[in-house]
Amino acid sequence: MMLSRIVKLTTLLSMTTLLFIITLLFTGTSDASWRPFTSSDVTDELYEPSAVRQLPNGQFLVVQDESKDPFVLFEYIDGKLKNFIRPPLKTEKQPFWVIGADTRPKNLEDLEGLAQSPDGYLFAITSHSRTESAAKKKDSRQKLVRMRIADNEIVEYALFEELLKAITDAYPELKKPTKDDNPKGRHGFGIEGLCFDATGKHLWIGLRAPVIKGDSLILILENPHQLFSEKSTPRFSPKPLRLKMGKGGIRAMTYVPELNGYLLVTQKAKKKSKSEKSFKLWFMENREGAEPEKITLNGIDLEKTEGITHFRDNNQTVIMLVSDDGNSASEHPAQYLTVPLDELHIPSRADN
Repeated sequence: MMLSRIVKLTTLLSMTTLLFIITLLFTGTSDASWRPFTSSDVTDELYEPSAVRQLPNGQFLVVQDESKDPFVLFEYIDGKLKNFIRPPLKTEKQPFWVIGADTRPKNLEDLEGLAQSPDGYLFAITSHSRTESAAKKKDSRQKLVRMRIADNEIVEYALFEELLKAITDAYPELKKPTKDDNPKGRHGFGIEGLCFDATGKHLWIGLRAPVIKGDSLILILENPHQLFSEKSTPRFSPKPLRLKMGKGGIRAMTYVPELNGYLLVTQKAKKKSKSEKSFKLWFMENREGAEPEKITLNGIDLEKTEGITHFRDNNQTVIMLVSDDGNSASEHPAQYLTVPLDELHIPSRADN
């Protein structure tokens, strides 16, 4: 009788172990979770992050669609955010009576995208959309920025302010959306995604809107540096890149060398009086004709992801996402998420 019980118990334990192993294989184990965008000593926090990149020196730069606090540097050390810095514009020596004045960039409203070229230049872009409340054009929303970060200061800061006209000249089908009264609707116009392509030469501009015939649009600027170094006219690819991503507008994107492909975040525009649609994550290989495929993060919700980047941490590649879901009035910080690259469930690479 005792031997029979031992055999049954052993069998039960074996089955339980097998089920546990199967669960690990198919669902993965992740400690990833959204955390408040707060410095580790709880003396600083961010509310409206809309894009993020890691710099060559290991720091991160985040842009916010909060005009009074557009650029913030921080470090990610031992799983914590540290050393928040608002980088000032590097200027000539100031007279004593202006010491302490705010020298951060001004007149940048609704910053949405951030990209970094192989030579270390940073490009930031505003939405180029009309205001949501009055549906009016504002110059402060029509800026393409090129700059560098050196010694916690912004250097070589330059603006290009004629991008919207160049876009509608290159793609006449986008003229009507730029005048739409609902800039965040499917038929409006707004820029949110920004990254360099795999070559590091062309700047991809991802549109939140419009979504045309169900296709998400990426505009390819072929001469981004020349706009600043040579005062050239913008040169775009003959046609936008049109992608099937569930009729969603692009909210963030980045190229990941380890994947030889792109990670893109989308959200389908909501209809009036309807609830917000969920955000989705996609992967697209770096090859001609590649189609995006939806991927998952072990069931983790994407919240309101508007920024995505990759970095190395403890000898592995990690993805960082930032969610624009804070509220300064209630002092509720935004959130960020870090996920090891190998925990992304990409269907086409499941057997790799």
